[in-house]
Amino acid sequence: MRSKSDKKKSLVPRLRFPEFREAGAWEVKRLGDVCVIRTGKKDANEGHENGIYPFFTCAENHIYSNSHSFDCEAILVAGNANVGQTKHYRGKFEAYQRTYVLTDFSDINTQYLYSYLGGNLQNDMALQVQTSAMSYIKLPMLKNYKVPAPRNPTEQQKIAHCLSSLDEVIGLQAKKVQALKQHKKGLMQQLFPA
Repeated sequence: MRSKSDKKKSLVPRLRFPEFREAGAWEVKRLGDVCVIRTGKKDANEGHENGIYPFFTCAENHIYSNSHSFDCEAILVAGNANVGQTKHYRGKFEAYQRTYVLTDFSDINTQYLYSYLGGNLQNDMALQVQTSAMSYIKLPMLKNYKVPAPRNPTEQQKIAHCLSSLDEVIGLQAKKVQALKQHKKGLMQQLFPA
């Protein structure tokens, strides 16, 4: 049986920024304790192709709406279909009734939380998902989801900045790959006879 000190040691990451190497163990927080979690209220068929506000559903990409129910910074979590898929948004938006909207963050850096959820939530929820005709998660499952976090907000911010910088590089590389694919397609049309 492990002692309490052994459990705390397990909450120290292998890789840490130099200035935080002696900062001690991280703590575990319940998601429901660090933010407000609610669902959207709209049905997906209320979206409008030419709407002006993003409308987050459980699909990979958002649609649009002519109205908004939220005007804040939020992490959006797919509650069915792509269970646990996360998105981050700041501003006016609409949300589908099975999309969880996390807002009003306290005692945790929002970007840190988004990075952690984006890297872990889908896989972790896959182990707990409820199934019927479509997979889904329930609000208590999300509220009780455990998030390890550094106690120091500056360390949380530094981790978030590091990971979001990498996301930007990945996004730029994806655009380059897409441009090269288009270039190849154009070349193929010219190099091969019709």
